[in-house]
Amino acid sequence: MRISRRLLLASLLTAGIALASVNAASSAVRADLTQPTQGLNISENWNFKASVPSLVALPEDRETQGMYFCSSIDDPKCVATKNISITSHLPACDLTIKSNCISSVYAIDPSGKKFEGIFQLRIPDSSTLDFSAMPTNNIPQGRGQGGIWKIPGVTHGGGNENFYVTALLSGGISKKADSKVTTEQATMDRIDAGIVPVNEKRGKYSPQFGSDASSKSTDGSVNGGFGSGNLSQEPDKESCVIYGQGFCEIPQAFPVDYRFGMSIKLGLALRSSWFHGRIYRPDMTVTSDSQSGQIITIDALPVIVPSVYERIATSALSPELIAYLSSTKQFAMGGGYLMPGSTGNDAFDLTKLWLPLIKDKATTSQGYWEFRTLDGSGSSDLDRCTNQSNGLLGVVTTNALVYSAGPPSFNKESETLDYKLLSPHYTSESQTATGTYDLLIRSDIARCIYGFSKAPIQASIQVVSANGENQVATTRINESDGWIKLSAGGFTFSSPTVKVKMTQEKVAPAVVPEPMATPSMKKPVVKSITCTKGKSKIVVKGAAPKCPVGFKKAS
Repeated sequence: MRISRRLLLASLLTAGIALASVNAASSAVRADLTQPTQGLNISENWNFKASVPSLVALPEDRETQGMYFCSSIDDPKCVATKNISITSHLPACDLTIKSNCISSVYAIDPSGKKFEGIFQLRIPDSSTLDFSAMPTNNIPQGRGQGGIWKIPGVTHGGGNENFYVTALLSGGISKKADSKVTTEQATMDRIDAGIVPVNEKRGKYSPQFGSDASSKSTDGSVNGGFGSGNLSQEPDKESCVIYGQGFCEIPQAFPVDYRFGMSIKLGLALRSSWFHGRIYRPDMTVTSDSQSGQIITIDALPVIVPSVYERIATSALSPELIAYLSSTKQFAMGGGYLMPGSTGNDAFDLTKLWLPLIKDKATTSQGYWEFRTLDGSGSSDLDRCTNQSNGLLGVVTTNALVYSAGPPSFNKESETLDYKLLSPHYTSESQTATGTYDLLIRSDIARCIYGFSKAPIQASIQVVSANGENQVATTRINESDGWIKLSAGGFTFSSPTVKVKMTQEKVAPAVVPEPMATPSMKKPVVKSITCTKGKSKIVVKGAAPKCPVGFKKAS
């Protein structure tokens, strides 16, 4: 199976330089309706095996100029260009690698006991695209595609204690054309991390290999052949989460009610501090270290997520789907399957038209543990409140097949944070699927969005079906330690909207009594009289003066 890559453009705000990073996804091509069948692949974890470590020289005009792998940062192809894309599966931290690495992998049983993982081996051990770490330039090591960690005392459904773990980091570095990297710093703006219980299977498997613009394109575009491929010959190769030389790792069931977690040490802070993922009831922290780096720690329960991996005869497609695929729109493609991903408009539009054709049923339903950064909020209210903030801002997770890209949008009319979901109504076992939703949002961000004071916030969760009816869901809401945490579960699909309403009791202003008016007082009139007694004479003053006894008023 060959999987290409879509360019994901990112802007470096510092110095006003535009930088492109390349991530594993498929190249955008038009659907070919001349083929007898059409395929759709919306599934998790495929990007881990599709993303090979790489340094890529990015030309100014990618429509006419090719993208090529560099053997090192000083490769002439990378020296010639202004922008270099960087993709790395982070290694385990050790005595020599102290940043841009995974420092801890662990599990927590239902009683709260913590089990620490031990790194075992890298998969694959090496490749022609490997590159060395350059800590002074924040360039991580590029070697392997994750590895196996053993968590002693934690046995998964496959009967052992081995877990595939990766933290896929991507970004890039900008410099002057025709010059080597000197003091420039790489900006790593995306991370996608996962933990998968696995069993090793031996056979005719081979590691993923990279292909650049020198590979032939299927659609005639300059970079249509850019990406990665695999030459494994076993019939179950698509089930592998990662490939080694002569073996692959097959996913297994997570142990029941165990939380899993990891800590990642980054050389510099990520540009994005919104996260989303395939986890349930997460706890997450993002902190800074003493060297301007960042430490991301998260633990959560795994969650059952559906996938769609189906082929349908072109002649059986609905008129609406044919019209949609016949448009000038280009779609991500991998191995002959449309791959719109699990977020964004394409994913919603394509899945909505596809689900009726597969009887609203998932192909598989299995456990996942994965989180990743979000690519922008898409909401001016959220942007306004998050652009000036540092550290972790929020985490949104769900088990829906397709969900809104970015944090929940703020609906000004209803004053709710709205989150759209789309998923098959039935599991792969033909049972009614139930949904989960979690939102962790920093209290100060929520207060900014709503214009609230520092007084306590109340919140409610409402799940509204596509026909506008309210659904019954179990919810948990609390605010503590500077975070508002909301969780909903047990609702049904296919296309609900989760609405989070936050309110704050309005405190009536204190009634200040008006000052009492002071009555005006007229100054009394003072009169004086002269009183005599023999030769004695006195003057008496007052409003109505009188002479004392024995005195008489002088005439």
